[in-house]
Amino acid sequence: MKKFKDFFEVLEPQAKGEKDFKDMHTKAVIDPGYPHHPDNKKIFSGEIKEEVELDEKYDLHHKSFSDAMQHAYDYAKKKLGITVDPKEIDDKVATGPKKPSEGKTNSYRLKGKGGNLQIQVYNKGGSKPFELNMYKEEVELDEANYKYDGKVAKISKKDFAKVSKDYKNSTKGKERMMILDPKTQATISVPVQFEEVELDEAVWDDVQKIAKNKSAKKVKFDNGETTMIDAFSASAIVKMMPKLNPQNQEKAKKAMGKSPEMFLKLMNVAFGDKK
Repeated sequence: MKKFKDFFEVLEPQAKGEKDFKDMHTKAVIDPGYPHHPDNKKIFSGEIKEEVELDEKYDLHHKSFSDAMQHAYDYAKKKLGITVDPKEIDDKVATGPKKPSEGKTNSYRLKGKGGNLQIQVYNKGGSKPFELNMYKEEVELDEANYKYDGKVAKISKKDFAKVSKDYKNSTKGKERMMILDPKTQATISVPVQFEEVELDEAVWDDVQKIAKNKSAKKVKFDNGETTMIDAFSASAIVKMMPKLNPQNQEKAKKAMGKSPEMFLKLMNVAFGDKK
């Protein structure tokens, strides 16, 4: 399995736009001779080793689509420590798109106990037509702090710096990152548009993440002070928000970011609201 970084470095300088990039990415996966990069064949043939050697020695070629998918589930459980949620299989595979015809690829992102799994099955034709490509997500892409408008990923420079180098291209003026397609839940490469997020809104984003991850985190406020917010407090505020009208929700989001004292006042309201 090639890391995204390899594709960015080899393909992006030759692609004219997002569609070209995605088309070239697909061709590179299925045709080791494309594009005609001087080291491309050597990289795919193994003469040049990848920067990171993966232990994932799963079977690449399968006689049927169902065999390929079952092998992916079994391998994920035994070698990657991921037990795919049966509901994910029912919703996204069993009742999802039909098996790929020759020359086509089906892509899936399946959630499970132990992590998330990315699977692509390409129909190359022949006696064992279904080629499997799979990997465990190293980063929770759906938790990355960005907004996608259908064309670009809007993200602050601070949050972009936190994205794993395997999921982005940091070349100045050509920044791209991998995100989850809202429609298919497959990973796609999109251009990046930087925008700075106001600290007060950033605090609300942090509170939501703390509640979701059931963790604790130091949070920085507008006045420059930091404080530790625990999951219990964050969950109380998140649960309180829907009970406010839209106007008061916006006021609360901005108020909590002003200072630890303001956050504490809002937290007291949240706990009082629970009684």
